[in-house]
Amino acid sequence: MRNVGPRLWYVAATALLSLCFVPATSRAQNTMTLTSGGNFVLDGVYVGPYSATINGVSTQIVCDDYDDETYLNETWQAYTSSFPDPTNTYMENNHGATQQGYNEVAWLTQQLFAQVNAPGATNSSVGDVQFALWAIFGGESILNNLSGSDYTNALNWYNEAQGYENTSASGFTVYSWNGSTPTCGNGYCPPPPQEFLVATPEASQAGTLAADLLLFAVAVLVLRRRGLLAIPH
Repeated sequence: MRNVGPRLWYVAATALLSLCFVPATSRAQNTMTLTSGGNFVLDGVYVGPYSATINGVSTQIVCDDYDDETYLNETWQAYTSSFPDPTNTYMENNHGATQQGYNEVAWLTQQLFAQVNAPGATNSSVGDVQFALWAIFGGESILNNLSGSDYTNALNWYNEAQGYENTSASGFTVYSWNGSTPTCGNGYCPPPPQEFLVATPEASQAGTLAADLLLFAVAVLVLRRRGLLAIPH
């Protein structure tokens, strides 16, 4: 019987991690390698955020597809699609994902990182959000894998995300498998790899302040040279 959902298995010395997939688009190609399942596990599933290298750069990634599988140390080629209007993604082409669904997924990704960074983060506090995120494209029945307070909390996150208009999702990028054969360190990795989101870090406040001060200095210099601003001696 086919395994469903992202689960970590150990085959020989290689751990199998189920994560997410997406199809080819006309965008630039990127080389991705899954390097870690992260520190949080719920219902026997690594719930991320996961770690990968993208074009050699270590990056935190979040999975939005429960049904496909990605293997630890698997390498594949991916195209990107950017928020606020991700198009031609695997989940769109194969699972009927909509723009509204991506708004909800992006919002839950923000909540996931908030839980990860909160003091005393637990498998449940992080995992409940991740299961709600998987349910956006995979269906609410995914939550039935959970029980007790985990089921209740995940359902609450799922319901809260419904209809969410994500106005701050411009910093997200979707990474989609381009259809070429993935490679593994210890043998064959059955495609497809899963679909992942990456949150682009916002400019730091210090960086923003420095940029503002530079613009102000340039403005002062221009105005002074034009005789529009008098600087007292």
